[in-house]
Amino acid sequence: MLRDGVLILPADHVWVQPASAADLVEQITPLAQAYLDGTRRLLCLDPAEAPDSQSALNLPALFNDILQTRDLPQMALRHIAPDAPGMRRVISWYQEEHETAKRRNLLRKVATIDNPEPALATLQIIECDAPGAMFAVAPVIDPSRCVGCDACLRICPDEVLTQTTPEQGGLFYETSAAACDGCGLCEDVCDHRAITVRIRQTTPEPVALSEWACKACGVSVHPPLQNRNEDGLCNICARTQHHKKLFQVLDG
Repeated sequence: MLRDGVLILPADHVWVQPASAADLVEQITPLAQAYLDGTRRLLCLDPAEAPDSQSALNLPALFNDILQTRDLPQMALRHIAPDAPGMRRVISWYQEEHETAKRRNLLRKVATIDNPEPALATLQIIECDAPGAMFAVAPVIDPSRCVGCDACLRICPDEVLTQTTPEQGGLFYETSAAACDGCGLCEDVCDHRAITVRIRQTTPEPVALSEWACKACGVSVHPPLQNRNEDGLCNICARTQHHKKLFQVLDG
């Protein structure tokens, strides 16, 4: 919550244990929006006790890492204990403003027609190609498992994953991590567990693909170079062997 140009972050928003990548994106988005609006100071109300889990993330530190890898000015952080003098009044004010903001946001969602670019994506697109640029979340493909079925590309609502053909030739899967909201649809649709959405991820490397036609069914396929079937069969033909026994599918 903003007050006098300072974003106040309550204790339960300083150290977070996101249940999913999408949960983390939702928690860090208010920081991105405040930053885009010009806020550069953050008051962190530290929890009374240290987090009891190693999986807990320091949200302000993660956000500053995203800024630092893009050479952007970082948030000035000030940590303060909830029982510090004068903080009870600030916390009480925060709680009142938070409830008011929730009501405003509800009405805004009902009345808004436009769907603006999410704040986090807008921020992360800045210098997104810089070496070591960090993203809150990003999908990562495991070439040793991927079969090139393109299911993840087709299901992604934000076109985070794309198939590209650079001028120098070749075929690649590339990731536009800035737009990823951590929904996990790509993970759910992959039968081979070849893709995972990771937290605190740098720019994933492009995955080089091979191009050839299945010698059994003739369909053009493009699995990663290191995962090509030596028999020259596509994933379906290699698994079912229906090119040998027509109309019969064998258990793998």
